[in-house]
Amino acid sequence: MACDWGPLCPANEIIQDIADKVRSTLEEKVGRKFEIYKALTYRQSPYFPPGIGIGPQLIEADYLIKVETIPETQSYHIIVEVNYTTQTYTLLAYFPDLDLHAPLDKFCVLGSGGNLR
Repeated sequence: MACDWGPLCPANEIIQDIADKVRSTLEEKVGRKFEIYKALTYRQSPYFPPGIGIGPQLIEADYLIKVETIPETQSYHIIVEVNYTTQTYTLLAYFPDLDLHAPLDKFCVLGSGGNLR
């Protein structure tokens, strides 16, 4: 599981798409629909710095994404596993009801427990 997170980056369309793939799963787990669901920032694991070759094609990566869920006040931090071979997106963990300005910490997910899967 992810422990070696890359640097904090602003979210883009690709990261929003990844977050969108697990939105319904997250809403089901927390028992409510989000009025807004906007990816703001993210970290990736494994992380390959720009200019460094990654060797074989990346098969799987985890993304730690800060998603705004209440305008200008609240966010969820989610960890999504993406398997690029099977095109599957799995919500591994979520950290709910955080202040929008809470840092996107480098959480380490080692196994199930708490809000995992």
